Parts: sequence; C-alpha cells; structure tokens
Amino acid sequence: MEIQDATDEEMKITKKMLIVALWCIQMKPNDRPNSMNQVVKMLEGEIECIPMPPKPFLYPQETPVVDDKDSSEITFSSSMPLNEEVEESVS
Repeated sequence: MEIQDATDEEMKITKKMLIVALWCIQMKPNDRPNSMNQVVKMLEGEIECIPMPPKPFLYPQETPVVDDKDSSEITFSSSMPLNEEVEESVS
C-alpha cells in the first residue's frame, strides 16, 4: 500500500498502527493485547520489535494446483472457505 506525499516517518507510523490494529482484532481473545497499556507500549516502541500477527482465520489459504496438461507445472491458488464451511466451523 502506498500513501501519496507521505514522509518515511509517516509511513513507519502508519505501518506500526496497522500492525497493532491487526493484533487488537484477533479472533481469539488470548491472542489480543491484554490491556491498553500493552497497546500503548507497542505504539511507542520500535516497529522492528512488533511481530506480525498470525493470518486471520478466514484468510484465503494457498493450495497447490497441478495443471493436467503438464504435471510438472505447479501453481498456487487461493481458496476461500464456502459460507457453509464457515458456518459449520463457527457452530
């Protein structure tokens, strides 16, 4: 993602805010920051110290696809669970 007319510092702050926001919206409560103090520490710290959060549960998964014409050629395709699969996993 690119922000027009943004300085390097503004880009760094934006990236940090997005990473912290992704931590705050994790599906499992145990994966989220424990308190606002922890969120503030993450925002005040260096971006290099903030690990990337895990991919969301509903994130499209890459699956290998083999071309029938040439079995040596393998590509990757994203697949998103169907609504029925999502509903079953939530139940």
